[in-house]
Amino acid sequence: MAEEKTRSKNTQAKAFVVTKKGDEYDLVPWSVLESYSIKDDNSDRDKIPQSKDISNEDNFDYQKFKKPQFDLRKLCDLLDYNTYHRRCCEVVAQDASGYEYNIEPIDSDEDNTESFLDQKEFIENFIQNLYTPINTTLYRFCYDKRAMGCAAIEILREGDSNSAISDLRHITVYNMRLHRDGVRILQQEGTRKRWFVLYGKNYTPDGVPFDVNCDTGEMVEYGSLKPSERANEIIWGQDYSPHNIDYGSAKVIPLVKVIYGDLSRDRYNQSFFDNYGMPSYAVTVTGDFDAGPQPGDPDYVYEQTFEYQIKQQLQNVVDQPYSSVILMIPSIEGDVGVNLQPLNIGSGGEEAGFRLFRADNRDEILAGHGVPPYRIGISIEGSLGGNVSSESSVIYTTSIIQPIKKMNEDLLNNLFYTEYVHQKRINNEPYLVSGKYLNWVFKIAEIDKRDYQQDLYNAKELFQMGAITPRQITETLGKPFKAFADPNNPLLDEYYVNGVPMKNLFMNDGTEPMSNTTYNDTLSINTNTKKKNKEASVEEIPSTETQNK
Repeated sequence: MAEEKTRSKNTQAKAFVVTKKGDEYDLVPWSVLESYSIKDDNSDRDKIPQSKDISNEDNFDYQKFKKPQFDLRKLCDLLDYNTYHRRCCEVVAQDASGYEYNIEPIDSDEDNTESFLDQKEFIENFIQNLYTPINTTLYRFCYDKRAMGCAAIEILREGDSNSAISDLRHITVYNMRLHRDGVRILQQEGTRKRWFVLYGKNYTPDGVPFDVNCDTGEMVEYGSLKPSERANEIIWGQDYSPHNIDYGSAKVIPLVKVIYGDLSRDRYNQSFFDNYGMPSYAVTVTGDFDAGPQPGDPDYVYEQTFEYQIKQQLQNVVDQPYSSVILMIPSIEGDVGVNLQPLNIGSGGEEAGFRLFRADNRDEILAGHGVPPYRIGISIEGSLGGNVSSESSVIYTTSIIQPIKKMNEDLLNNLFYTEYVHQKRINNEPYLVSGKYLNWVFKIAEIDKRDYQQDLYNAKELFQMGAITPRQITETLGKPFKAFADPNNPLLDEYYVNGVPMKNLFMNDGTEPMSNTTYNDTLSINTNTKKKNKEASVEEIPSTETQNK
């Protein structure tokens, strides 16, 4: 009796989750569901190895080659693991490389001289003769730098080392390593090897040029190799990093744990659904009851447990809707409560925690790349319900895109300058250059992301203030609407204030400026002047009777 009395005070509770997989229901202990939730401390993320150093399995001899801090191939793999990281790399590369380009003079006062026009023609022919469009090459170059921290453009020449450039081709760098001599680069894939030379670095300390054999990497006399044996030149670029100035540092490096945290969340959820199905109900049994034999006991029979009873009763309800649920639970003392509560997947706390975790990871990735959400198709409302895309666009353009675009333009303008001077010297032709660029420069055309409604409003305000003319409005905003400003119409060059020609506001009789008059006074004076002129003209015309006399 004493033992039973002690047991009668042993109130306990058991909780289960009813899951559905196909047409069958199963009963899963609550502890199993808890094991699949992501804790606040993200303990699983801490188990992910932090080191991404390249192993010795890549077959590069790092006694001779410079070693990247992180495995470039694994950095490429991250693009396939996270949608936001991939989209950020795409939009930054596209915005910084553009769709079109312009060739613009540095000094517009001298852009028609013979020497300057020759430089413009050189750049235009250079770009037009490329097999790959220049904007496409820049896009791939920027994409690689965003994903891996470094990128390369291969230079193809028509013949020997002194011949003109025939193409600029993007080449991937995940399987390339820089030699410690600062001149050569080795590309290695399996047992195949190919050598390259950094553009403008194939000179001895005495300034004597040399060539590099593309198969052996041997440095030989300049011009002594056939075009098929000569190593092509490489333009190498990297995002600056103080601890890795050769390969740079990708923007994704601080985000590796974030991306793997997202993968862990997906893996946990997918694993639970694959093993147990979709959680549908929560069953809680509370009270002073006999749980019966447990797994591992000699007399344990699963078909005799109340877990099995609950499962069978729920399956019976599914097969026969509106039928009763009857559970026989052995009670020691008092009542036993059974609570059956539906689970609204998508609105529960755990699911909300998953969504917040996902959103936090997304925001961290966007911040790491400096990309506003709207540029990857995500609309974020401001604190007062408004849209902050216009403010974000200005910050994104000035702090992220413009610096990258400037580096791309400088890279090509340096190349044009070097090749133009090189070809002129080889051909013993006169040339005139000043500074580090030619007098015509390559400019990436801006991608038109303007809000035309806002632009039209601004133009209207400026027009009403007499700040711009109708012709300027047409030339600036009329192109999308195919508007045309007649060059023979002088009225399009007039300035207007509130629809009145400015010269009428500041001139009385056409010669003297008006003073101490308001806008309404001016209109009144102009109106009276017109009336007086009209009356005077009428008085000067003789009547018909006078003419007859």
